[in-house]
Amino acid sequence: MNDVHIHCFQDRAVNFREEYFSDDYFRLLYQSSKARISGSDNIKDYLKNSKTEKAVILSFPWIKDEFLVEQNEYFSSVCEQFSDGIHFFGNISFNSQDIERDIAGLIESGFSGIGEIAFYDGNVRYDYLDEILYFAGIKNLPVNIHLNEAVGHNYPGKYITDFQKLSDILGRNKKTNVILSHLGGGFLFYFLMPEIRNSLINVYFDISASPFLYSDDVYRTALLCAPGRILFGTDYPLIGIERYMKAISADCARDIELSTNCFFDHVLTV
Repeated sequence: MNDVHIHCFQDRAVNFREEYFSDDYFRLLYQSSKARISGSDNIKDYLKNSKTEKAVILSFPWIKDEFLVEQNEYFSSVCEQFSDGIHFFGNISFNSQDIERDIAGLIESGFSGIGEIAFYDGNVRYDYLDEILYFAGIKNLPVNIHLNEAVGHNYPGKYITDFQKLSDILGRNKKTNVILSHLGGGFLFYFLMPEIRNSLINVYFDISASPFLYSDDVYRTALLCAPGRILFGTDYPLIGIERYMKAISADCARDIELSTNCFFDHVLTV
């Protein structure tokens, strides 16, 4: 099973994570020693052991620009160590003065997309998101956006997104291929509305972290809501592939694998 949602950090952040706690987002998610974090060597081993031939390696939405630049540069330095089927996504500073220029810079550095974009402090920067999607669409780069469910238990980094504003932004940027992580925090279920499904034709959903949030019925339900749009993503190292394979029925796994492979073959062209 190929994977659109894997996380990797620069070696120094893996080995000396406390040095990065000055970044509010990173500290919020990784100040606990139980929070798993992996560098490129661990990711290589995981891809080999899980027999994952195609994958998206996502960056982190750093608040501090120096750490964001460091991770982008790290990804650029290690990407050639991976096979052609492994795609790296870079990130754009929240403080960017020229998002179009910075996206062009990611392309020049060999990145295949943008993300994971997240707003862990709850301050969802809709104007920033709108501009990212606009210029990403022009450059034919897919974008990964982190979304949380609006109900249920709390956990570090959980925040609420205004789905009307999100829908408006996606609607203004219909040409942009977008992955909404974690089944879109429930935005997925509005794809049962024909006006939404037929309008947002380039919006996809990955299933990352679903075992922590939903019963096993969610996979069949997701495929009913958005057929052809459900992508396999683990959120490794948070969860590995084995836990998903135990939860997903064989027929659902086939459908998810098919749509995931189509995404790699037809969207990830950079």
